[in-house]
Amino acid sequence: MHYESNEQLPPLKTSVLLLSLIFAQILQAEINLTSQFGFSANFEDGWFVVSPNVIAEANENETLGSLNMPSSVNAEVLNEVFKNVMGGNVEFFYDQNYILNEFKNHVSVQLSEPLQFSSMEEVTEECESLPSELNEVFGEEVEVISCQVAPSNSWLVFHHAYTLTSQGVTIISEAVRVNQEYSLLFVGGSGNDLDGLHRVRSAQQSLIDALTEYLNDQTGQNQ
Repeated sequence: MHYESNEQLPPLKTSVLLLSLIFAQILQAEINLTSQFGFSANFEDGWFVVSPNVIAEANENETLGSLNMPSSVNAEVLNEVFKNVMGGNVEFFYDQNYILNEFKNHVSVQLSEPLQFSSMEEVTEECESLPSELNEVFGEEVEVISCQVAPSNSWLVFHHAYTLTSQGVTIISEAVRVNQEYSLLFVGGSGNDLDGLHRVRSAQQSLIDALTEYLNDQTGQNQ
């Protein structure tokens, strides 16, 4: 994904900002999380995963309430999340830094139908029809930020991002075709500040890169 800004920083502030960024990168802790779909990814500190294995282990140890979910989260919503995860087709990555917010930073990973594009013309047509399709789905104005197919570790990723303007929520959707049977669909969402949106973008990119690197390893082993 490529996000660019044309904003020019005043010269005197540029060096200060660069130094701040360098120290922030040095001090930023990372955490490694494993997906139920076989790959592991590095995240900025504060992320955690809700997967079938995690829920099963918590149930077995009678510690389901310790899955980093605060008591303020609606019980019905939480039970629905757990129910969907235990079905084995989806998992959720949550950002502890925003878990108390009304819209929680998250990335879901789920099984999906195999992605099929036979030409770039089909991709262009899909991107052109995306705004009207999303407007119909949500019943409100949707601003499409980007739509493209781009490679990650030689695997094609169909990416599109959009904002629900009335809610100020940004959604990032990306699909990777794993084989002829299924794709993995990554959907990240943030309705928070710019730092929150950055954390979702970073987490989702880490997942995409980790998956495609894993697929490369698996493909090499099978040759």
